[in-house]
Amino acid sequence: CKLKLRMKNAQNHAWADIDRDGDLDLLVGGRDTGGGRPNFLFENDIGHKNRWIAVEVVGSGPISTDAFGTRVELNFSEESLVREKKSSRGMYNSEDTRVLHFGLGDRPCEYSVVVRWPDGNIATFSPEDFPPNHYVTLTYPATATVQ
Repeated sequence: CKLKLRMKNAQNHAWADIDRDGDLDLLVGGRDTGGGRPNFLFENDIGHKNRWIAVEVVGSGPISTDAFGTRVELNFSEESLVREKKSSRGMYNSEDTRVLHFGLGDRPCEYSVVVRWPDGNIATFSPEDFPPNHYVTLTYPATATVQ
């Protein structure tokens, strides 16, 4: 019960895959109401049971190392999932992960990955380059490294 009362003063939060198992975990920062500032980590223990892909985007040459503005699309026959790397996303003094996470759920195994770099270059990849349940480092202009 004491823990719930301390959580009531939560001031910020951030999503990241702390244990690199494919699902996003939640870190909540509490407000200092005297006696310190508690932090709470909620580890997601069920999300990784579904298929997923996590993409780390890295620029080089004309694209900054952070590669902000890069869009990654997973294109299926019936739908597309799109993520864009941003310089910040979060809430009051916190920042969510810069890794682009895609939950695949029960979507088909056939898809293409299209990367649109901020300078207009486009690279296309197959599922073999971006296998489910892995982190993939994507380096400008068209290198995908599975981790």
